[in-house]
Amino acid sequence: ERVAAGDEGRVVDGLQRLHALAGAFADVEPQETRGDGGRILGRWGQLELVARLGEGSFGEVFRARDTNLGLDVALKLRRAGPGTAGESGRRLLEEARRLARIRHRNVVTVHGADLYDGRVGIWTELIEGQTLEERLEVDGPVGAGEAIALGLDLCRALAAVHASGLVHGDVKTANVLRERGGRIVLTDLGSSTEAGEPALTGSPATLAPEVLGGGPATPAADLYSLGVLLFHMLSGSYPAHSEGADHPVGRRTSLRDLRPDLPLELVQVVERAADPDPERRYSSAGALEQALASLGGGAAAPTTAE
Repeated sequence: ERVAAGDEGRVVDGLQRLHALAGAFADVEPQETRGDGGRILGRWGQLELVARLGEGSFGEVFRARDTNLGLDVALKLRRAGPGTAGESGRRLLEEARRLARIRHRNVVTVHGADLYDGRVGIWTELIEGQTLEERLEVDGPVGAGEAIALGLDLCRALAAVHASGLVHGDVKTANVLRERGGRIVLTDLGSSTEAGEPALTGSPATLAPEVLGGGPATPAADLYSLGVLLFHMLSGSYPAHSEGADHPVGRRTSLRDLRPDLPLELVQVVERAADPDPERRYSSAGALEQALASLGGGAAAPTTAE
């Protein structure tokens, strides 16, 4: 058909948009269909990738279906890189398999780990709930009783991790889930490493100063991060101020200044756990648990839903 005078621009614009739309659809990977009729993004080993839950510098997290176990799981895939399928990959796989032997109600259950297609993957129970960071953003800082209960659950979780010879390495509010029903669960075990080994990852605001300085991952570093987590949950802030977005410096804030309503004993426990000097921190997760339990105020029972 002939184009009416003055309509050429509109027609060209429409053709350009149609071309862009066709290109967008061409870039979408075709999805497979599960046995139950649902769509999947692809496959990794025995797992069907159902949905992408998140991604970062470490890799990607998927909701997946374990076809052997017949249940939905969370799959964390490390990004492929030099050495992933070699010695580095074997070491990560060995550590993941050690994590799979940890059985504790406050630690996410690892169902399996494998090296497939040049990528190390760990799949765990899929927990429906809210992270502590999300809870903080919605409801604001917690009170003393809730902080003590959270701390007790996480001390028990870290004690189980440390007893296996591992260090979590990235204890923070975004890596702790409050399951529907109230169970507190330490997640993201894919960041764990053997005690004394170089730290694999972590957030500058929550990492121990000695780790930021290039030191190895240690149980004491996990306790520092737990102290920072409790400080953050009680105040919405962090004890160490940052220079730019990357490097905490020496200037620190007192929890007492931010929350003068808190019991002094709780403030002292949290600030000792988050002490920059590892020699002044608690000697173990069990020692920190005992200090929190001595405060009472909700210490006897695990955290429950509000």
